[in-house]
Amino acid sequence: MRYFNHLDRLQTEPMLQNDQIEQLKKELMRIKELYESLDKENPLEFSLSVRENYKDDSVMQKRKKIQLMKEIQVIRQGQEDMDENFLDEIFGIGETTEICGLAATGKTQICFQLCLNVQLPKELGGVDGEALYVDTHGDFALERMTEMAKSLRQQVLKKIDKEPALIKKYKEEFSIDRILQKVKFVRILDDNQQSLFHNQLEDRLSNSPLSKVKIIIFDTLSEHFKLSDISYQERKRIISQALMGLLELAQKFQISVVLINNMKLQKKDFQSEIGGGIGGGISGMGMGNAGSGLIYQQSKPEPMFGEDLFQCVTNRILLEKDHQISEDNVFKAKLIKGSIANKQSTNTCHFLITERGISSIL
Repeated sequence: MRYFNHLDRLQTEPMLQNDQIEQLKKELMRIKELYESLDKENPLEFSLSVRENYKDDSVMQKRKKIQLMKEIQVIRQGQEDMDENFLDEIFGIGETTEICGLAATGKTQICFQLCLNVQLPKELGGVDGEALYVDTHGDFALERMTEMAKSLRQQVLKKIDKEPALIKKYKEEFSIDRILQKVKFVRILDDNQQSLFHNQLEDRLSNSPLSKVKIIIFDTLSEHFKLSDISYQERKRIISQALMGLLELAQKFQISVVLINNMKLQKKDFQSEIGGGIGGGISGMGMGNAGSGLIYQQSKPEPMFGEDLFQCVTNRILLEKDHQISEDNVFKAKLIKGSIANKQSTNTCHFLITERGISSIL
């Protein structure tokens, strides 16, 4: 297991083999080179908008959430009403949220945005938090996070351009070095390390350097478990136990936990009858010989460990490419399960992915 408390610091567990350590060192050097190439005279600043809302108006139960786009969109456009976009409502403090979808539908992009958005100081309505990014793939894109952060810096400075004291404070406090320190990074290589990480997480959240973490991103939670040579029931038990443990930690430490989940093709058998007609074919097309039958398999994408995860998370979002819209950077999010579901007039919204990050479509 590897922890980046800073980009030039590396801690390894004894279980790593020599070749794994060499691989990690090479990856670390690549990230250090990227970091050292950044313009240190141009500090990055980040934006978060957290508001107090009620999860249940009948009991006036307060619910904090990390807004993904509203503050960013208001800064850029100045007048948009984002209340109908559930992506600004769904990432609750003390909750677990699953983001699932096929490849290249924006899962990681949304999580990068959340890692940046969680850092706004309390005086600007934020929680002054940090992020913990748990990477099981080994493809963490520092370049992309830096690109998104530069855009947020420009938007935040534009918003406070009439507050010289705040501008001065941000330029002093939000240097590149400090900002990168606020996105903690963990690389997990296999299921054994992941189990060890879950067992140690509570203690680590109680102490520095993770004591200020307000959001944990798992990219992805199921990656190593799906490759493990264990029975389905044992895998289900491990995942359910991990998810329930994460929910308990989210509530205890008042943090938001976000789980990226990939999709798998679920084959479904069905029988198609051959109807009477000319030439032979499938019923409904007026073709085939009466009384015959064929068995077909249809593949449908479904979240990995779909039902097991569904029962254990607070919220589930499904991301898709909207093929009815010609633009390549427009995506659709569906609210499959959520603590805010009853408050929404629709369970579907659209969002854009640009070089600046995530934004809404109205």
